[in-house]
Amino acid sequence: MPEIFKAGSVEEAVERAQAFKAEGRYNWFRGQVQDWPPFSSLFRIRRSGDTAAIEKVQSRYLLFCDWLTENPALRYLLEEESLHQFSAVAQHYGIPTNYIDFTTDPAVAGFFSADSPTPPANGMSCMYCVDTKDLLEVADDMKAVGVRDRAILETVEVDVTNLWRLQAQRGVFLLCDYNWDVDYPMDRIIFPYTGYPSYPERDYIYPKEKSALELLLEQYFDIEKKHFGREYIRDMVADLQAKGANASIQTMESFPNGFYAEGFLEPDKLAPLASWGKAQEPAWRTYPDEHFDDVGGHMERIHLRAGDRQSLQRAVGFAVKQLLDAKPQHRAKLIEWVPVDETNKLPVQELSTLFRSAWNGMRSLPFSNAQIATAFATITGLLSAGFRGGLQREDVNRCFSDVRGDGINLEMAYADYASSRGFAPTEALRGAIRSDLKALVLPQYQAQMDDLRFVFQLVQNPRLLFEFEPLVDIFACDLIPTQILLRRTPTLFNPAELTIVGLP
Repeated sequence: MPEIFKAGSVEEAVERAQAFKAEGRYNWFRGQVQDWPPFSSLFRIRRSGDTAAIEKVQSRYLLFCDWLTENPALRYLLEEESLHQFSAVAQHYGIPTNYIDFTTDPAVAGFFSADSPTPPANGMSCMYCVDTKDLLEVADDMKAVGVRDRAILETVEVDVTNLWRLQAQRGVFLLCDYNWDVDYPMDRIIFPYTGYPSYPERDYIYPKEKSALELLLEQYFDIEKKHFGREYIRDMVADLQAKGANASIQTMESFPNGFYAEGFLEPDKLAPLASWGKAQEPAWRTYPDEHFDDVGGHMERIHLRAGDRQSLQRAVGFAVKQLLDAKPQHRAKLIEWVPVDETNKLPVQELSTLFRSAWNGMRSLPFSNAQIATAFATITGLLSAGFRGGLQREDVNRCFSDVRGDGINLEMAYADYASSRGFAPTEALRGAIRSDLKALVLPQYQAQMDDLRFVFQLVQNPRLLFEFEPLVDIFACDLIPTQILLRRTPTLFNPAELTIVGLP
């Protein structure tokens, strides 16, 4: 029989679990809003017998594995020796697995014992307490007597490179494919639901800062969402057609090789520009191995005294550039940028959040300090002008032109079909276009080559259209800031990965 302890609140339960840990009684903990059986998500789905749900899980795994295969930075997760790392990523991002989350930190378990969008009106929260040595001995004994020969029950402790939420949560896993509590009912502390404890905060459990891995995973889950959205629409249209309705799906196909070949004199001569050789450099293709505890905890204040928008932009750009030049080690750190607005005209909390997003995505890539500083300045100027998501198209265009000049809204995509939208100044785009483009098109099109919208109808492959370094500058100074302000998820930060740039 399990031993059941009682506490008056979540804080008391955490302190009691910490005392148990200190005396060596238990080493793993799991918090739950209610005292329900701690089965894995995959076991629950399989036990339900829901064929559609099981098939969707299989589809999710296939899609995820296909994406990993095409992503050199993460392909190692498909190797046999990386099975636990692969499963930890899947578990933390909601793909059903046979892994059950535990933690070595009772305070983290206390947070999860309160973490629910619909708190129970009258219920007892629970914190499971496990001595893993005892658990594994019981599992071995069961197998020794011929029980659970085919069942899996293992403890897993794995540190996934750059999976910061796992590191922040001191996460560990029980790998189990059956209803294991019939063999090993866990000891637990039960207590009335009293809401979240005063520590830790949600931002500690789910860090706002994103590692290179987590930014890549945002891309993937955007792709997954679109994939299943298309499947839903196809099924809906098929159902309507079966009922006799006049329904169909219209799709837009991109040009082979990223350009309209019939518009060029000699299509075979439209080759990628030599400047894109820099996009293959390791600095654009690899990411640092960073542990969450090692890179956080830094703050920089930016004092803003100027009153007009242009002066505010200059002040932000100057401060960020000076800081990064003086402290080059900052590029390897998470920085909390704190604007101190002495004019009381800016929403400084929102500005700090926007700076965090830009910093997270840019600091590890080979953008110059000046480009990062300009990104921060652009964010400041556009925010003060009212540029943000949710506005009417004409209002967004007007706000951008007030700060950055006449601009154009572009859609961008990577090879894996992760996509986003942002704004860029038309003059900067013209300056980045290959100098011989007009000479390469058919004579009847040459008069229209000053119209950027027409150009994007001819060429969508950035390697054929733009010189690399000028495009990097546009990306840093405008396309990243506007994606962030428009709350695009995912935000595309790496111009070297672009395969499509065109009109929405």
